[in-house]
Amino acid sequence: AVAGGHNVQMTEHSHHFLALAVLTPADAVVHIAGPEALLFGTAGFLLPVLPASCTPEAVELHKKLWAQWWPLRAQFELAPDRSFPWTYSGNRPANHPQRRVGAMAVIAADFDAFKRLCLVGYTEELTKYLSSLTHPYWSTHVTLPSPPSPRPMALMGRDRILDFIINHLLPMKDDEHAWKHYLSLRAGQAGTKVLSVHQSLLGGRPDAHAFLAKAWHHQALLQIHEDLCSLHSCAICSLLKQMEKK
Repeated sequence: AVAGGHNVQMTEHSHHFLALAVLTPADAVVHIAGPEALLFGTAGFLLPVLPASCTPEAVELHKKLWAQWWPLRAQFELAPDRSFPWTYSGNRPANHPQRRVGAMAVIAADFDAFKRLCLVGYTEELTKYLSSLTHPYWSTHVTLPSPPSPRPMALMGRDRILDFIINHLLPMKDDEHAWKHYLSLRAGQAGTKVLSVHQSLLGGRPDAHAFLAKAWHHQALLQIHEDLCSLHSCAICSLLKQMEKK
């Protein structure tokens, strides 16, 4: 959930993260001696040997994780035909899957604090908590072999936290208070699909910008894209014709 929002923005990586969560349930991750090693090893990110160009910090982290992973390997390592087919092209560096797994490991290390904040009335506190997460390595690295970044990077940015609240926390509550809270949430940065559908349907309206203000606006536009735009040409779109009449 933390690694990839389960919504109409679902990506291929999100499916992999959900599968990783099933393979490494919270009880196992929280109570095991090396939760970070368990997550990285099961995800297939722990190679026996790092490239020679790696920094001493990377070598040190890899050595620690590999030592913790070795006793768990027989139980949790996936067979080659079941391994995750991660893809890395098109990802922003801060969203690299290895950094997402690093964020999961930080949360697992203090899972009780995370659970206490997973309530509808504590979304501001939860946002502050997740925004403040740091890791001695992953706050400044994209992958195990990568060089350090010049500035620290957030393990979870605002948009990712908003996705988690909208698509996991609020649906679990499923009452009027949760619904009102959902409607009040301001949107994060609009993605390419959101902007494309927004321009097609609402670009000619003087109040078009107002339909990008809330998180539910973005989700509605994404749902339209999934249900209509990805299946039909704009030339035959009945919804587009209706919007032009408004």
